Amino acid sequence: MRVGILFQDVNNKKIPWQKNAQIYNRTVSRTLDMSMALTEVGYESIVFSSLEDYFNKSLAEPVDLVFPCIECCFERNANGFIPSILQMKNVPFIGNDSYINTIVSDKYLFSNIANFLGIHTPKAVLINKCDQVNLINHIQEIELPCILKYQYGSMSYHTTKVSDFIQLERQINFMISQKNGPILCEEYIEGRELSVPVIGTAPNEQILAVIEYTDSNNKPLEIYDDFWKRDNDFQVNLNPLDVSLPSTKEIISSVRKIYKYLKYKDYARFDFRLNPQGVPYLLEGNPLPALAYESAFDPYSYGKNMSFEAVLSQIVESAAKRYRL
Repeated sequence: MRVGILFQDVNNKKIPWQKNAQIYNRTVSRTLDMSMALTEVGYESIVFSSLEDYFNKSLAEPVDLVFPCIECCFERNANGFIPSILQMKNVPFIGNDSYINTIVSDKYLFSNIANFLGIHTPKAVLINKCDQVNLINHIQEIELPCILKYQYGSMSYHTTKVSDFIQLERQINFMISQKNGPILCEEYIEGRELSVPVIGTAPNEQILAVIEYTDSNNKPLEIYDDFWKRDNDFQVNLNPLDVSLPSTKEIISSVRKIYKYLKYKDYARFDFRLNPQGVPYLLEGNPLPALAYESAFDPYSYGKNMSFEAVLSQIVESAAKRYRL
């Protein structure tokens, strides 16, 4: 089977809906790692540096499945662009459709869907430019410290924990000045940072592990932000948790519930905070997570029970089965 890995090389061509090119600095190397891993397990792999590159070469270099790895930030429907175009062109592709990508890009909407399903999420309010005038009243339901992040952000860009109102006001003014869309002001959950890598299509999904991110001394991360994800990910330890613990069982149950409800396909990653009382709070259900070493999909995350190559192979096979290839 021939798999075409599709990414956007922002160094060669900037596109208006993919702002702040520096946050995509790992995409090229990760895409090449994916290509090598797929080749290791017997697939033929070809890398396309943009959607335009794919369509220009698709007749001369046809593929059986396209693996879209283009992630965008700050526009509410940007992550739905690529799946929509591929679906309209009748191109079989790996991963989640435009519906899930668009819904889950909205962190506030996703949180409300999780609440509807009975899943714990942090309390949150949205902040727009007009709310700056009466900010203290607008956020009165949220206690300090709290988390500020973009409603449609990605890769934790500018995600910040603030501890007092002066810091809060300063950070909101800065984030609004960047014109990256509304800001989510979210209750800070004291505790531990967890992730759940999942492969397969509901209702037959496979949860690889529930992992905790810690620093190199195995201390819990106060917040898993841009500082850790971009330049210091090699200092982050990935620690699989005991799946028989009550809190871990609740996390797995929550993941299965929302995975089935939104009908995720092929793979996803779910992020949680676990408070000191053992109550998990769902933060995000990423339908386009990094498939890479030093990520939740690194073999260390799931106790080396499966290789990185085997995980990618199962993701491809999940899509191939759906398209009856």
